[in-house]
Amino acid sequence: MPLLPPPLPWALTNGYADSEYYGVIYVGTPPRPFNVILDTGSSDLWLIGQGASSSSSHSGSGISSIGSPTAGSSATGSPFSPSSSSSFQSHSNSFQITYGSGSASGAVGTDTITQGSYTVTNQAFAVVNKATSGLLSGDVSGIMGMAFQSLASTSSSPFWQSAKIDTFAFGISRFVNISTATDVEPGGIMTLGGVNNTLFQGDVNYISLKSQSYWLIAMDSVSINGQVLTGSQSNAVAIDTGTSLIGAPTAIVAAVYAQIPGARAATGSYQGYYQFPCSANPVLTLTFGGKPYPIAPDDFNVGAVDSDGKMCLGSIFAVESSSSSSTTKSSSSPAWIIGDSFLKNVYTVFRAAGDGGPAVGFATPANGYQDLLRSAGTANGGGVTSNGGTTTNARHSPAPPRAIPSFLSLLLTFALITWTLS
Repeated sequence: MPLLPPPLPWALTNGYADSEYYGVIYVGTPPRPFNVILDTGSSDLWLIGQGASSSSSHSGSGISSIGSPTAGSSATGSPFSPSSSSSFQSHSNSFQITYGSGSASGAVGTDTITQGSYTVTNQAFAVVNKATSGLLSGDVSGIMGMAFQSLASTSSSPFWQSAKIDTFAFGISRFVNISTATDVEPGGIMTLGGVNNTLFQGDVNYISLKSQSYWLIAMDSVSINGQVLTGSQSNAVAIDTGTSLIGAPTAIVAAVYAQIPGARAATGSYQGYYQFPCSANPVLTLTFGGKPYPIAPDDFNVGAVDSDGKMCLGSIFAVESSSSSSTTKSSSSPAWIIGDSFLKNVYTVFRAAGDGGPAVGFATPANGYQDLLRSAGTANGGGVTSNGGTTTNARHSPAPPRAIPSFLSLLLTFALITWTLS
């Protein structure tokens, strides 16, 4: 059996004030770099193809779509051209996937793909020729799903399973709105094949998976400002790096904001969200494996929703789970989707094998955690580096205000898999 590469850090990029986290992969022969969103809420890898078209945003079935109050950017990163790779092989299968924020369709192929120090030949992925406008933005060329094969629209193993990576871990950065900030900043560190012991203190608290589809675990309880909410325990909590905020059952969301004086349901394009006085500093705490994990008030507060800055949008929004239909590959959608608003507050480990079995683990961040994460990309000028490989330079344009991201349509990249294999 060949030896696997040792665990190595892999620099990430934080795009648009904590709205997306992405890294670079290399595809084809000769290998070319592509930025992809790293999404533990789906299982397919796809890249936008040369000459791909876009369509207007639409709602996906099962989970309420997060509609964009303002038009998202339709610009994307470098497209993939099959003719540019001598190792690309086209397959007859078509591809379609529907996320909470849009959809993408195209054709399935295989090629040589490298992520960090791992390389897989004949890895299945999709070349997309049509995608919802705003599904990708900036320098991003696609999405790399990092959940389990059972969710894959292609029915093929995701890259990490093909590469026999049994553990990977994320430490993701928090945007700091200073005068020198840009729309892309160092996003933290992903470790493939193990954990980075310098990024956390104490032991990793592992919670066993409920199924090997999504990274689905149980949550003990939810509290707001120290008040435990009745009925907040759940056995269907998906840990999703591809979602910016936190999706929860409607009744729990209402109960959270009922504990914040002055909070009220948002309307219009923000349906499902709540707003609350910006002067408040609510502390939302999620308890997993018997240990409470508080969310920093800055991560609970998405940003101001009015011109005078008095009312702010909260990061926990209403989302309903659904049973499967004939076009949905998963049996049901999780009741909770725990995204980056929570994950910025912990060091997160995804373990598919090893002592104790498949699990998600959380650890207390090391002292100076955010500074360590932000420094990961500064040595190369804020670009994205894969284990000392080619650096893709970041775009240095002014950062958006630390308010509601302009493309809320990207807040929910958690996959509701609609699939076609013809």
